[in-house]
Amino acid sequence: MKQKKLKHITDMYYSEGKRLVAPLVGFPGVKLVGSSIKLSQQNSCEHLKVINSINERFHPDLLFPLMDLSVEANAVGRQTIILPNESATVVIEDFDIARLNTLKNIAVEYDSRLLAFTETVKKMKLHLPDSVMKGAYVTGPYTLAGLILGAENAAIKSILDQDELKEICEFTISVILKYVASLITSGAQLICVLEPSAVMLGPDEFELFSANYVKRICDYCDEKNIAAVYHICGNSSHLVNKMCEAGVDALSLDSKEA
Repeated sequence: MKQKKLKHITDMYYSEGKRLVAPLVGFPGVKLVGSSIKLSQQNSCEHLKVINSINERFHPDLLFPLMDLSVEANAVGRQTIILPNESATVVIEDFDIARLNTLKNIAVEYDSRLLAFTETVKKMKLHLPDSVMKGAYVTGPYTLAGLILGAENAAIKSILDQDELKEICEFTISVILKYVASLITSGAQLICVLEPSAVMLGPDEFELFSANYVKRICDYCDEKNIAAVYHICGNSSHLVNKMCEAGVDALSLDSKEA
């Protein structure tokens, strides 16, 4: 298999005593072009203006679209509040597990907000230099389950009702893999799995409800020769080994302890 571009350029940079630079400045980039978060995330042309401005200002090695953890939850019908200049918020609602059979029939890859992001990735491929890697975000399987159930309910089920949470995570990974496929087809060279809610899990629960499912994303990315990154917020030092076992190419961590 051809060496993944992420590893190739990382090795090259390290041999020269340099680091790969990937500034996560999407929301500040919105201000650079005088747009709004809402407008940029729903209009791929506006979104590209933001990304181009970041590229011109910072000259990064890797660029992502704006981060939005509500995309997949919105695509399966969860109520989402979208304000002009704030991150979208998924409203906590009661969820009946019996609804899963209906939700499984949704072709999420045709959701309008999801399509806005895949179209943005297409434009990144066309308009950004080849020297800049094109990344894309997806919500992690446990975090998406938490957005469907409510984070507190998901955490409780990880201990007291593991069978039901597994059933929901089976659903969420199926949604995420459809999105991953669309992003890769659109030109993404790296997929970053955002799993912030999983930081509250212990290592065993993390393996059951996150890492085991993220491994499926990694396996799919491997088939397509695409890099996969695993992101956890907060102090993730108790989870790092399990994150590595998922088979990712890189970790994204934000705690000093880790």
